[in-house]
Amino acid sequence: MRVDLIPALSSIPLLALNPRHIQHYYTEALESGRRDGRGGLSALMVHKHHRILFESLRFGVKQCPLVRNVAAAVTPPHGQSKKPGIMRANVLNQILDAAKKTQYYALFFIKAYTGFRRGELLGLRWCDIDLNNYKLSVVQTLQQLRNGQYIFRQPKTKLGQRQIALSPSLAITLCQYQRIKGCPTS
Repeated sequence: MRVDLIPALSSIPLLALNPRHIQHYYTEALESGRRDGRGGLSALMVHKHHRILFESLRFGVKQCPLVRNVAAAVTPPHGQSKKPGIMRANVLNQILDAAKKTQYYALFFIKAYTGFRRGELLGLRWCDIDLNNYKLSVVQTLQQLRNGQYIFRQPKTKLGQRQIALSPSLAITLCQYQRIKGCPTS
């Protein structure tokens, strides 16, 4: 709200706010709303702004200073999140081939074959990997705080704490990496 909605709409007195003002804000946000100046905000983000504005104005109606919720008369953009695409096998192989030359090959391989999020991948420890039973456990994630510091936390939900079966190729890659780098065994 402080970064987008308030600067865009605060010059308009609350009782003078009308659907045209809100629609104009949504249009501008979609076209050129990014703070870095490189285009517009996503439809999902503008939809979130609509929900915040709608609920705020609804509260204003309940408290009686407002007669109606003008955000109810505006149609926000559809806030559907994009489904992640599936990488083609040849592209994945090119990435893994390039990563073989780096010390991060095992991380790329784990990411490719488990779909871990970045924080899950960076929170992974050798004690979370059971190479004998071909399992990997997600028990912590690495998160960056707003002040720039990093901390380890448990996954946000119970579903986030899970075990993943290792493919034989991933288990072999991790065994080789463990032997080469002298990492502790699980």
